[in-house]
Amino acid sequence: MSSNNAKLYLYIKQSGINISGGLTGTTGADFKLTGKVEGEAAVGKCYGNNIAVFFNMYFEDSSLYVQLIEPKADGTPDWSKVRELVFVKSGGGGVVSQRQGQSSANPLSKGNSTNFGGNFAGDGLKVSLSQSGSIIKGTLMFNGSNFKIKGKVSGNKAAGVFSTGNGNFNFTAGFKGNTLLFETGGTVYRLKRIGGSSNPLARRKANHLAKKPSENSKYPQKTTSRKGKRITVDSLGLSFVPPKGWIAKQDPKTGNYYMGSNSIPGYILMLPHNYATFDQLVAAAAEGFVDQSTNMHASSDIEKVGEYAVGGEFSGTFQNVPARAYVVGVVSPNGSGGFMAMCVTTTQKYSNTHKKSAIELANSVRFFQAKVNSGLMNWLAGEYYSYVGSTERKLMLCPNGRYSYYSESSYGGGFSDQYGNSTGSWGAADNGGSSGSWKAVGNKSRGTLIFTTNKGEVDERGFQVVGKGVILIDGTKFAYKGRANCN
Repeated sequence: MSSNNAKLYLYIKQSGINISGGLTGTTGADFKLTGKVEGEAAVGKCYGNNIAVFFNMYFEDSSLYVQLIEPKADGTPDWSKVRELVFVKSGGGGVVSQRQGQSSANPLSKGNSTNFGGNFAGDGLKVSLSQSGSIIKGTLMFNGSNFKIKGKVSGNKAAGVFSTGNGNFNFTAGFKGNTLLFETGGTVYRLKRIGGSSNPLARRKANHLAKKPSENSKYPQKTTSRKGKRITVDSLGLSFVPPKGWIAKQDPKTGNYYMGSNSIPGYILMLPHNYATFDQLVAAAAEGFVDQSTNMHASSDIEKVGEYAVGGEFSGTFQNVPARAYVVGVVSPNGSGGFMAMCVTTTQKYSNTHKKSAIELANSVRFFQAKVNSGLMNWLAGEYYSYVGSTERKLMLCPNGRYSYYSESSYGGGFSDQYGNSTGSWGAADNGGSSGSWKAVGNKSRGTLIFTTNKGEVDERGFQVVGKGVILIDGTKFAYKGRANCN
């Protein structure tokens, strides 16, 4: 950083989530830094020359912004007294290279040869990563919860941390063939890349889901030759015909459909979903179906079984009984949404008939534009509250179609010397929010919340009811606090 013919040099070393380094300058400045990575920022303490201040640093584009915060009398940061410095990374030579022992850049080098960017799934874990240079970041999904993940690529390996409500945890990752080995806490997860063609020169098949037909368009479907009663589900924007030999009924509480048969053992469960692409369905299938009484995982490859459907066999236990099933997932061409249907029976009674029934159901589906469910909106309206880790969220869903959202994150910690004695503390906070209008598509089990901000920005979020007064919105758990205060 240059200012008024003076220069400041910042050098940083990172080990896991811990960072250390120094700040020196041509004016005689000589400070040491120590701290930790917290989400998208690093926070800690800067001290030297009989001065001690707090710092908060973060990347924006190619620059590193460093905020120096003076302490209050009680030892906490005084955010009214902040000085911001902006640094750019040195590219060889100079103080940074001398301190870190870096050699000059090789103009023929292509940098990191391993690409960690993309979506990966397997062993009940899903990871979505983006890579910029040697920096990777994204989200990790496990057991229905989303966690932020961030790290750095070195050669053909990556290492970093992911953040949960219980703290930060280290991970390492590397490829073995086409499999990503993700290791944390002594457990290794084997993940497959999902989405995209492995051959960049191969011609790709047309993506039918990318079409934007008008509301009155008809979508050609593979249909059976038999006659059957077509059932329309307005909340999902689709209709279907029960497979031959099956009788459909609707759960009055959730609105979901299930089917039984007088001649085929087992039954079919139809569960709505909020996925928009086949890749997302395949990733969900890799996680399996797991709850207190069910543990079903894919026992075959997931394959395309229709224009808008994928399917595969699953095995394990269903309601604590050894079982096999064929599961199909159907994606609507009108956007996110559709359903997954599980044709399940005991392990001994499973046959190819169950596979045929599930595929027959998927191929009978026809789509139309889903209708906004005003009754569902009245049922969902209220004040919701979430507190995960260091982030507090408040969501107000008004029955008149207005909403407001607010979030606040805070983080802090303490410092100690080499003998374990406390030498100070640090803290920081951030907040944000939006307001506008909202709509709901789906039923009292799951669906999609459509938010339109006052600036005209549209944001769709999938929701799932997981208990009395508790809903998951894109994996984040919200609890019903009471009636919406919409004055």
